[in-house]
Amino acid sequence: NRSLTYCKYATNILAYLVIYNEYKIHISSLIASTAFDCSIGVFMLTLTRSALKDTAAWQKAGTALPQFDIELMKKNTAESPEWIHFGAGNIFRGFIAPLQQKLLDKNLAKTGIIAADTFDGEIIDKIYKPFDNLALLVTMCADGSLEKSVIASAAEAYQATPQNKAHWEQLKSIFK
Repeated sequence: NRSLTYCKYATNILAYLVIYNEYKIHISSLIASTAFDCSIGVFMLTLTRSALKDTAAWQKAGTALPQFDIELMKKNTAESPEWIHFGAGNIFRGFIAPLQQKLLDKNLAKTGIIAADTFDGEIIDKIYKPFDNLALLVTMCADGSLEKSVIASAAEAYQATPQNKAHWEQLKSIFK
């Protein structure tokens, strides 16, 4: 019998942003799993593309999944990139990427966003790459309920600095 328990204190959140907006608290979190450090009834859901295949577990956790083919979106983006976003932090993951996800979910877009960070390369190495460029968006509603969804609209993520030669060359090739 698996159950998911959300605790007040999440010990494994890598990044977060809280913004008060129309009586909602938006929390953009990229976490290693949806299970927090609790002592009772916890099961782990790993935030990776392969783990998204267990749709029943995500549904049980009350987490909405992308309604588009992630691999096709990544392929389309690689073949014909349309959007590179400079600044891959919390505001991007919590507000901008979900907007593109809505377009992808409604089949109004075919490509995702390429996230590029010029300031902190660790964002790419520690937040994007280990979790297949996925993010977990949690919105606390005015009534205290949580809306959870996996954001998958970032097709790729790069360090936009010449110090990371491979990423730099890849970004330059996109602009040719």
